[in-house]
Amino acid sequence: MSDNDGIHFVKNEIEFNRILASKKYLVANFTASWCGPCQASKPAVDSLYEDAKYKKIEIVRIDLDDCQAIARKYNITSVPTFLFFESQKEIDRLKGFTPQFKTALDKLSEKAAADSSVVDRTNQESTAAGGYIKEIASYIPKGFEVVNDAIHFGETVALNVMPLYKKSSEAKLVLKPLSENVTVYTDADSQALFFVPLNHICKIYSVLVKVAKLEALEETELDADEIADESQAPNLVKVWANKPAVLSFEDCTASDALHEERLSENLEPGWHEIKLKYVRFQNVQNLNIFVDGADEDSHTIIEKIVIIGLTGESTEHTAIQQEEE
Repeated sequence: MSDNDGIHFVKNEIEFNRILASKKYLVANFTASWCGPCQASKPAVDSLYEDAKYKKIEIVRIDLDDCQAIARKYNITSVPTFLFFESQKEIDRLKGFTPQFKTALDKLSEKAAADSSVVDRTNQESTAAGGYIKEIASYIPKGFEVVNDAIHFGETVALNVMPLYKKSSEAKLVLKPLSENVTVYTDADSQALFFVPLNHICKIYSVLVKVAKLEALEETELDADEIADESQAPNLVKVWANKPAVLSFEDCTASDALHEERLSENLEPGWHEIKLKYVRFQNVQNLNIFVDGADEDSHTIIEKIVIIGLTGESTEHTAIQQEEE
């Protein structure tokens, strides 16, 4: 949600952490629909956001009723409150919308203007990011979101898969949608296994698998003959939730999954949806995702994996006051 495609409303703590990590100079506007001073200050804040002088600064709004966990984390006791961040560190805080807000914004803007590493926000839209969101938009039901940002990548495991592109780093980044050139292929046989731990308890709606267009490229690990004759798209996807650890390949082939789906043997390049039995994927803390191809002697190639669902947040209440005008 955003204000007329202007200032973005943060949906949850995971999204805020992602924005905080990606925006060097950030202002967080804590607000509430029931707060009169918040609504009164909105046009002025919107106007400053559109001012070219502040285009190297990102401003986001955080609604207390929707994001109480963030309010608790930053000890927000009244609204509106504005937090000013530089490189993910809080450097200033203002309660209420006063002339001091513009002074603090000017101070942050001076730093941003002198920082050559920061790009004007109007020119910062990533083609890859924008394209990826547009590609999968039709697969995201109203009220759901991409939950890949909730993945604990430090403990994620990707077994029997290798990066297809020589310049790629880790195979598990196939689960990071905005990463480029992270297409993976199965190494020893046709099977791949991903153990996906989550930082938040989630409800999982579906898993999207992007099938790569198989073509020989100089920068790939497989040669032209291997891609033409020994590569294939996924044919089987099995998903388990809340297992204590990564499964073995023997377990994956021998045991029943919470969800199992057979795909077409002639799968076209592009996104393919594995819609899960939603009632079975509530309160999910981790997933085991097993992918196999039809021919056990061929490499199975996967371009990206995206998880659609809802991230959980605490429903505890925080005592919040509104600042007087």
